Amino acid sequence: MIEPSDNSREFRQPWTDETVQRFWTYEGKRGGGADRFFSYHYGPTLLTIAKGLGMLQGRILDYGAAHGLLVKQLLDQTEAEIEALEFGQQSVHTLNEQFQQHTRWRGARDASQPLSESGIADTAFCCEVVEHLTNEQFDATLNQIFDQLKPGGQLLLTTPHAEDLMKSVVYCPFCESEFHNMQHVRSVQRQDLINRLTRSGYDIEFCDSVEFDKLAMCLKRRPWRDWSINYLLRLARFSWLRMTTFGVPQKGSTYLQWIADSAGPNLIAIARKPTDSP
Repeated sequence: MIEPSDNSREFRQPWTDETVQRFWTYEGKRGGGADRFFSYHYGPTLLTIAKGLGMLQGRILDYGAAHGLLVKQLLDQTEAEIEALEFGQQSVHTLNEQFQQHTRWRGARDASQPLSESGIADTAFCCEVVEHLTNEQFDATLNQIFDQLKPGGQLLLTTPHAEDLMKSVVYCPFCESEFHNMQHVRSVQRQDLINRLTRSGYDIEFCDSVEFDKLAMCLKRRPWRDWSINYLLRLARFSWLRMTTFGVPQKGSTYLQWIADSAGPNLIAIARKPTDSP
């Protein structure tokens, strides 16, 4: 059984490994379009930030790749070798079948099984995963990613910021259960994320709440009929940032500082495995 974490809500019927598997099997089959998922909306934003930080090269791991939306963007928009870790043999099989024709696809592996390889990734993405995890699973995930990174490798992690879980709770009148509509079990605070990353051995380069929409709306240019004063102001600011940081290493840090917002709905962390790690 998945026990509630310190920052979770006690639901009448706690999630178990079996119900989690059933939930995501259903989500994968029910359709409804890719626009239900985080990477559909913010994958390009994350890649822009990661590119500005020099993270889109070598070998890249997508941890918790789900339906492969971010994997596809990485394969289409970078020259890096891409691999994935996902939970369950069926999910791994689906990912490998989906991307087997890509020459830079290095395969998906089952994160719930012992991994024979370690220290192979230059960069790891872990996007909207940890809010689904218990305390024990949270720490185990950070440790597993740490083990997969090369010394000096970087992690980009996102999760909802201080989410009010009750706002997304649904009730089933047939079985008298209530649950978060996307199976979230915890609300993550900035300091908690910092503490966990530090305990797992990472050097933290950035960790703050952000407003991804600020950058996302600039990357996805709107038709002129949909322009607003707010959109034009943000677009002007983004254009100025790109111009003033042209050719500047680590310009991704400038983007992060721009979208940082104490009330932002998401947390993003950039953390590095120390170069002297075994």
